[in-house]
Amino acid sequence: MMVRPTISVIVATYNAQHDIERAIHSVLAQTYSEFELIVVDDCSSDQTVSVVKRISDDRIKCYLNSSNDGPSYSRNRAIGLAQGKWIAILDADDWWDPQRLEVLLDTALEHQVQIVCDNLHLIRDGEDKPFTSYLQSRESVIGTIPDGYLVDALKMIQEDYGYLKPFISSDFVRDKQVSYAGEQRVGEDFRFLLECLLAGGQMVIITTPYYYYTIRMGSLSNQSNAGKLFQVQLRQIDQLTLRYRDRSDVVVALAKYRLKKQAALTHQQFRQELQEGKLIQSFVRMTREPRLIRSLLRVLYYKVMRKTNKQVGLK
Repeated sequence: MMVRPTISVIVATYNAQHDIERAIHSVLAQTYSEFELIVVDDCSSDQTVSVVKRISDDRIKCYLNSSNDGPSYSRNRAIGLAQGKWIAILDADDWWDPQRLEVLLDTALEHQVQIVCDNLHLIRDGEDKPFTSYLQSRESVIGTIPDGYLVDALKMIQEDYGYLKPFISSDFVRDKQVSYAGEQRVGEDFRFLLECLLAGGQMVIITTPYYYYTIRMGSLSNQSNAGKLFQVQLRQIDQLTLRYRDRSDVVVALAKYRLKKQAALTHQQFRQELQEGKLIQSFVRMTREPRLIRSLLRVLYYKVMRKTNKQVGLK
């Protein structure tokens, strides 16, 4: 009789042949070994599946989608297949510190919560060392939070922890019937975590990072495509506002959150217009939004600094 694993690690893959081996080996190297690793591939056109199947370990289970349905669908499918008491999410192009599962499990049991998230090491694509952590990058907005920080739904909206990767009770997810928004292909983590908290879940954040998060050039994590992500987030906020319209505190928090995302989208569009030389459009936008003058000054400052550095031989 097969013993039920304590943890189900879920990896949704799509054309990840260059990264998936590193991700899987970071799971296999965990100090806590009572887990299953569920890989759901979303019709990759490269060698992702072959790479996964070459790795010999009985804890790895690989499933193939019949059509390309996106990461939310793949994660929901994996959650439905999961045997573990806990579920841990890993993106195919990221990896873990060897102690991650052990620390997150201990934290969940110690605090008696349904969700634990750790800080993230942020790494630029092609590099192997972090340039900062997620929480450190957010200090100017949310300040410094203590270890074991308890997050409720309102804090989730106000302080925006949507990039964090959850370690979550599988019984809670099933009992509350929470799932990833199937149609959503980006920004799905924020919505999933928020709906878990709105369903009564308690979440604790560990300030030490055990998760290595890759910021890819050309991906939605990159500034050049940030506008698409902001637009998706705005639609998501509108959907959540409609769904939870009976929760006045949530509606108010979401309205403030929407204003921040709309402002971020406007700033991003303005910077992109400047970079593309669309001076008339950027000038018109600036006259409507005087706060954008600060963005213009920032762009000019960095251009001057880059030019100065080149002149003195700095890279």
